[in-house]
Amino acid sequence: MNIFIATSALTAAPSVPCVAGEDDPIFAAIEKHKANAEYAEATKEIFKDTLSPDPVKEEYFGDLERSACSDLSTTTPTTLAGLLALLTYVEEVGEGKYSSSGRLDNAFGEEELRNLIVSARAV
Repeated sequence: MNIFIATSALTAAPSVPCVAGEDDPIFAAIEKHKANAEYAEATKEIFKDTLSPDPVKEEYFGDLERSACSDLSTTTPTTLAGLLALLTYVEEVGEGKYSSSGRLDNAFGEEELRNLIVSARAV
């Protein structure tokens, strides 16, 4: 009887694609966020006669990075492969994989992480 109930429950569940596809918008959002990794490199260039980053570059690239982070955290994956890619990418960013220095990166704040959890629940 339990097998029958479990099988019925599985067949009643909505089907979710399990392979990466061009239709999942999360892959484009991840690539956009990766493309903004130049932010860290641009801010290393110090402003003339100071030890501070160029304020114009810091603001410009900071805005780009915040926008990409917001877009990524509010884009809902539409496939299980997209969800896995998103969670893996966020973990890698946090571990410093995309940082030129290899240091931990807290690019995703509490609000962005909350949005990611909501997105994961929607898949």
